[in-house]
Amino acid sequence: MATRSTIVYGGLILCSTASIAFAFHNPAAANTPIINRHRHSSPLKQSCCSNTALHNNNNGYTIDLSENANRDINTMHEWAYNYGVQQHEGFSLTSYDGYDFFAMAGADIPSGTCVLYVPANMYLTSYGSVEEFGRIEGAEKLIKSLAGEEQFPLFYLFLKVLVEVERGQDSPWYHWLNSLPRMFNNGASLTPSCYDCLPPLASKLSMAERVKHINCKQALKSVEFISEE
Repeated sequence: MATRSTIVYGGLILCSTASIAFAFHNPAAANTPIINRHRHSSPLKQSCCSNTALHNNNNGYTIDLSENANRDINTMHEWAYNYGVQQHEGFSLTSYDGYDFFAMAGADIPSGTCVLYVPANMYLTSYGSVEEFGRIEGAEKLIKSLAGEEQFPLFYLFLKVLVEVERGQDSPWYHWLNSLPRMFNNGASLTPSCYDCLPPLASKLSMAERVKHINCKQALKSVEFISEE
């Protein structure tokens, strides 16, 4: 479960609609207030439609992508708080080993309680990526031939994340990106020999995720403003 912190912050920041996470289910019943203090105005708005200015990968401002790189969760948490993320006082991120982080409730939280709120301007979205970079016809043509138009949103979100990674500390999302895991134990990261060890259905679903990743990677060849690395 190396990606559970991504579910907590990444899953919300990367989503396209919902901005609030609720305990259990039944969001309509939410009525418990969440932390609400004075914060800075967010710098994220200015990046939504800005021109892409990528880093040279040899400088000191890029994100360390090595497998055992330190995940800076504390700075990410401070960054998120300063720019509008609100959380229930019983909600926290914790870890047993410093690599795998997950959400934990420090007290009983009633069903329907709002536990985490993320402002819309902190989202990374496929439509925001299209607005910033425009439609990339070569990439869309390839993906349509391989998987159909329904994979377009995944590609544009894939592209946006890679662009922000290359921007390094110039990215408004740097502290979030620097908190993410570098090693994943999911379908897209498996090798062909791994699929042989899985039950048939799990193998099929994992291979489908791997194919989506390969499709997006191939489509990047049509993008001139991102490095081949």
